Amino acid sequence: RATRVGEDTTLSQIIQMVSDAAATKAPIAKIADKVSGVFVPAVIGIALVTTIVWLLIGKPVGYALARGISVLVISCPCALIISVPLTYFCGLGACAREGVLVKGSTYLDALAKAEIIALDKTGTLTKGDFSVTKVHENAPFTAREVLAFAAAAEKNSTHPLAKAFAAAGSAEEDAKAYAALSAEEIAGNGIKAALKDKAGNTYEVLCGKAAFLKNEGVDVTETQSVCTVVYVSVNGKFAGCAEIGDSLRPTAKSAIRELKETGVKKAVMLTGDSAGRAESVAKEAGLDEWRAGLLPDDKLTAAEGLKKEGTLVYVGDGINDAPVMACADCAVSMGKLGAAAAVEASDLVLISDDLSALAEGRKTARKTQKIVKQNIAFSIFCKVAFLIGSIAGLIPLWLAVFADVGVMMLAVLNALRMSREGLKKKAEKSGEKA
Repeated sequence: RATRVGEDTTLSQIIQMVSDAAATKAPIAKIADKVSGVFVPAVIGIALVTTIVWLLIGKPVGYALARGISVLVISCPCALIISVPLTYFCGLGACAREGVLVKGSTYLDALAKAEIIALDKTGTLTKGDFSVTKVHENAPFTAREVLAFAAAAEKNSTHPLAKAFAAAGSAEEDAKAYAALSAEEIAGNGIKAALKDKAGNTYEVLCGKAAFLKNEGVDVTETQSVCTVVYVSVNGKFAGCAEIGDSLRPTAKSAIRELKETGVKKAVMLTGDSAGRAESVAKEAGLDEWRAGLLPDDKLTAAEGLKKEGTLVYVGDGINDAPVMACADCAVSMGKLGAAAAVEASDLVLISDDLSALAEGRKTARKTQKIVKQNIAFSIFCKVAFLIGSIAGLIPLWLAVFADVGVMMLAVLNALRMSREGLKKKAEKSGEKA
């Protein structure tokens, strides 16, 4: 069944991202363009002066013109203009093979320079596959009633935690006994719903954080757990709570370790979850810091503080991550589980939601930057050396042609190493799978 027209499909969006990425220039590429813009008119002047000086010395017109032409040929900035964007283009392709779509070479540079990495918890570090592990009831309510009320209320929620109640035992079937009259989702806190049973009785149900229920005047008994705890109240009376578990992604710990090996100074988790759950996940993933109980605005404030410590990369998947992504130097979203707003606000997209791809992408970004610098240094050195020789009359015209075309070809071949590196890694992965 077709649900979207061609231009709205994932494939179409990926093609558009790659197209936009190729058109976006990194700062170092823009500098190369600016240098070329100043360099060309300056070289034309040098060529004219060189020709005139050799004529004044008494050399034949043909010899003097040959010297001036040699200067023009050698000074052609082809090596810079072609090799720099080509290196980035190959780098973007290599990242795509690793499962990382980069929306422009600017963000490839930002990823390479990253010093701080901040991550959301749910759906980013963890799988986002929730399940109810334990229910605590408060008399006269039973555990089954707690789940039934929670499932009926959360049915109207878009939060990932809502799915856990529907899949908990007989909760989905029990929830059918209640019809929702109204439902209001309080971002970062929980949901407030008005329910009606078949007998016509109405219930005001609150589901969410303990602080949310307390603000609504409910006397809550808090439960300490390493899992996420959702508290439930019915008609202003505390009914109980449910512990919801979510396992760490298999590649999360190794990805954090690899990112640190590439020079990331600090890895931090920013989450709206409880402190107990945040500490447990942070310890398991090998993070340096964690900050819990954060609302979207709090996450943004935390990200602004981290930016002061160095170049910040933020990884998230939800709508509430979009403001932080816009603030970060480089934003990364999950391609599969990520919300449309998060993918739109991000600079990099992990196609398969695999954090290890981010570590590989950073390695590719750092190598790309290294090759770009090599090409710039090599091109300028060769141009200057041959230029001095040509002005002094030591470089014949045929060698000047080599200085232009030869240096450009060498720089291009060096740039193509990025493409070869990407293919090599792909072949290695295919061999491992086989």
